[in-house]
Amino acid sequence: MMGFAPRRKGAKLFALSALVLLAGCGSSGGPTPEFIKMPGLDNYAMIIPEGLPPEQWKAAAKEKCGAATMCSVFAWTRREDAARAIPMTDSELESQAFNYQFNRDSGFDEALWDCRRFKRPNPDQCLAIPDPAPPK
Repeated sequence: MMGFAPRRKGAKLFALSALVLLAGCGSSGGPTPEFIKMPGLDNYAMIIPEGLPPEQWKAAAKEKCGAATMCSVFAWTRREDAARAIPMTDSELESQAFNYQFNRDSGFDEALWDCRRFKRPNPDQCLAIPDPAPPK
C-alpha cells in the first residue's frame, strides 16, 4: 500500500511550523480592544484602544460575541468612562463611542457609532446620544 509517511523529525517540524503560522491567522498585529463582562448573558463593555479605526469596531465586537444567540457590546474610548452595569448612567450613555447588538433568532444586527466624533456614511449608523442634563 502506497501512502504518505513522513519521517518523524520532519513531521514534528512541519507540525510546529504550521502551529506558528496559524497562531498569527486572523490577527492584524495592531491594537486590540479590551472586553469587560457586564451583567446578563453575553453583554460586554469594549474599551477601544488608540489606533483601532472605527471601521474595525464591528468586526471586533462580532468576534467577541462568537456563536452567542444574542449579544450586546457597548464601547468607549476611555476605560474610566465604561459602564459596568445595566442600566447605564447618563454619563456612561453620553460618552459611549459605539454600540453593537444582534439577535440570531430574529435576524437583528445593528452597529451604531457616536457620529459627533466618528463620521459615518449613513446617518442611520449613528447612536442617539442624549443631551447632557442641565446643571442643577
